[in-house]
Amino acid sequence: MWVNRWLNMLIPIEVTRRPIKHMIARTGRLWSLILVCGVVASVQAQQPVTPAKQTVIVSSKDDVPAQPVPPVDPLDDDRSVYWTLHDAITTALENNVDIAIERKNLRIGEFNLRSAEGVYEPVLLATPSFNSANQPNIGRFSGLSSNENSTKTSNLSLNAGVQKQFRTEGGSFTASFDNPRTTSNSAIVSPLYSPQLSFSYTQPLFRNRRIDFNRLQILVAKKNLTLTDAQFRQQVISTIFQVQQAYWNLAYAQRNVSVQNDGLDLAQKLVDQNQKQVDVGMLAPLEVDSAKTTLEIRRQALIQAQNTAFQAETALKNLVVNGTQSPIWSKDIFPTDFFDEQPSGQSLSDDLNDGYSKRPEVDQFKAQRHIDKSNIDYYHDQTKPQIDLVSSYSIAGAGGTPTSTLTCPTGSSLASNGLCAPGNISPSVTTSSVNSRFVGGYGTAIGSLLTNKYNTVTVGLSISFPFHNKTAQANLGKALATESQTELQERKQLQTIEAEVRNAYQAVLLSKKNLDAARLARQYAEIQLDGEQKKFASGLSTTFLVLTQQNALIQAKGAEISALSAYNTSVAALQQASGTTLESNEVEIK
Repeated sequence: MWVNRWLNMLIPIEVTRRPIKHMIARTGRLWSLILVCGVVASVQAQQPVTPAKQTVIVSSKDDVPAQPVPPVDPLDDDRSVYWTLHDAITTALENNVDIAIERKNLRIGEFNLRSAEGVYEPVLLATPSFNSANQPNIGRFSGLSSNENSTKTSNLSLNAGVQKQFRTEGGSFTASFDNPRTTSNSAIVSPLYSPQLSFSYTQPLFRNRRIDFNRLQILVAKKNLTLTDAQFRQQVISTIFQVQQAYWNLAYAQRNVSVQNDGLDLAQKLVDQNQKQVDVGMLAPLEVDSAKTTLEIRRQALIQAQNTAFQAETALKNLVVNGTQSPIWSKDIFPTDFFDEQPSGQSLSDDLNDGYSKRPEVDQFKAQRHIDKSNIDYYHDQTKPQIDLVSSYSIAGAGGTPTSTLTCPTGSSLASNGLCAPGNISPSVTTSSVNSRFVGGYGTAIGSLLTNKYNTVTVGLSISFPFHNKTAQANLGKALATESQTELQERKQLQTIEAEVRNAYQAVLLSKKNLDAARLARQYAEIQLDGEQKKFASGLSTTFLVLTQQNALIQAKGAEISALSAYNTSVAALQQASGTTLESNEVEIK
């Protein structure tokens, strides 16, 4: 359709009234236009269709399946890869080691939070023990006969309990079940079972009621996790910018190699032309030497450009590989994008607002302020007196077997054969007097405990308050000073954001003007060289002037691609400064 419109412009209706020579001229321009249109259409048909960008999902977890790397380009082979900028960013986000390190920091932060919350889990206690003691029988009222030389006592305990601390109000609860079994040759009941079930609860009334050390650690761990998440986002943004910078540097370096190679070809052609003219006697041999000198100088420039391209390629590889064994190290990377990056089109005020709201540093300071506030609340609470309400309730039970005592008549004693000597008189058996409800075994003891008749109730206060409380006052003062310091650091960071956005915004404007000027300079240099070459072919110029124009064209071409690389890098720097790197490159963090 657009070709038809151009044809109508070239051949108006009244063309039949014009002389034939004008028709011939119009026809010639027509065929020229048709030829140009055919070439443009052919070039557009040969250009590969760039697929639409897809949003890259970057996970902050280190235990999720890896995302697939960018699809293999049809031009890729065993030695080369052809990447768009989006391909390079995607590969870096998947493999970059710095991002992997920050991802581990997030994982560590999650474990720190779980560790801080673990203090409120119930704790099961168990203390089984056995004790046996033999003591000398030296007392008249030990309950043993005079021929017993020692009292023997053994104790078996199977005690258990549960402890639990509460986040709300900071109270602590303990339940314990003591379960001893005692045997003794001097007791009136043996074995004796005396189980006891106890409950106790301690509630802070002033200090540690609203916040205590454990709750402070949880609050700090949560904010540190938020802080680490912002640091992870900052690392992703930094990595994307580094990849953008390295990509444009490599694109410039490789195209600079092409420019230097073109300059070398121009110098070689001039050497050949001069040699032919020397051979026919039209030039002095010195003109050939002059052209050869320039040839070797340009060969050196080509070698330097090749070395710069190799270093730029290595820098990009270092950002996109995940270790020394990556196959990318042995491949050649060829950027396929070298176009004008388009900035967001926002005004300076919009970019500044984005910087204030989207930069990860802003979120980091927000999390740090919450941490400072939590520290102040805690240390202010520590300046209060510690007054705790202490309460307990316990129930007890008992049960056992009464012991029997053998008694001999006066003047006799119990012999080893169990009879009283002298006279071998049978001793009398005396059974301990015990309340019948407690006579029995372990079941009797548990039964008496469950009746809840034998209980103990305790209610009291535990008060503690240092005279001057210098430690708490000093800690509070330090927390307040830290909060003030954070506010100053945040103010300085906002100033830095302001300066960075302004500088980046101005750099985009100036680099765009510089690019436009560099393109015009290259076009003019091409025209000047073409004219100088025509004059040289006509014998109206010298080798020196032709070489001078060639050098000017080479410099102009190098300046143009350098300006294009600088412009693209400045756009990436503006994205980073305004905090829009992720959305501008269609990257999402989950």
